[in-house]
Amino acid sequence: GVVDRLGHFNRQRAGVADAGGAAVAHEVEAELLEVGRQTGAVVVVGDARVRAREHRLQRVEKTLDGGGDRHGVEAHAEGFGARRRIAERLTAAWTEIPHITYVEAIDATEIETLRNHLNRGGAGQRLTILPFLVRAIAIACHEQPRLNAHYDHAAGNLAIHDGVHVGVATQTPAGLMVPVVRHAGSRSLRDLAAEIGRVTADARDGRAHREQLTGSTITVTSLGALGGIATTPILNAPEVAIVGVNKVETRPVWIEGSFQPR
Repeated sequence: GVVDRLGHFNRQRAGVADAGGAAVAHEVEAELLEVGRQTGAVVVVGDARVRAREHRLQRVEKTLDGGGDRHGVEAHAEGFGARRRIAERLTAAWTEIPHITYVEAIDATEIETLRNHLNRGGAGQRLTILPFLVRAIAIACHEQPRLNAHYDHAAGNLAIHDGVHVGVATQTPAGLMVPVVRHAGSRSLRDLAAEIGRVTADARDGRAHREQLTGSTITVTSLGALGGIATTPILNAPEVAIVGVNKVETRPVWIEGSFQPR
């Protein structure tokens, strides 16, 4: 089973650095990736995996004549470090914070009607469903301010924020990042669309600076493009709430004695 395979991996850990071959490192990593593929789990293997990758990188570097173009190798090592930090942070959030997931189906018919109408106008930023979701989150945080908060476990303090700064979970080549749309409640739909596009593009292209990736008070993660009917996202600590959104689809809904497409 998975436990046996992880146990096998752990037994190999101590020998990875001394086994001396890229083949050993490759075998161990391949085993880990297979476990992750089958379970969907995030497995943090610590120094053993770092040693394996560093050994492989050193072997590649030695093949470069006269120093060569080392940029690709260094970028690969840096990218792995970023992914490891992300994995460690998500693992800590999942293991240290109690998570409760509430799932609800929302009738988005009128939103889709409005969105299509605004897009047919052809003026300004094209609207996806995401700006509507961010706007709805900002309204909800105004009505339920404890959702728009940070919790300091060590101090036992809940800090409720006035401004709603929505983090947008974004997959990037370096791993999962959360660029921030600040003051979401005071922005128009098209302004939200433009700002979401700007900050997520900066994150994907590696241009985002620290200020763009910190300070969110609540996060939204959208898996609509991947499908699925429910999401159980991990909290973006120290936030106390995260909104997970799945695909929008047409379903038959019983209304006033008949099924109607909604």
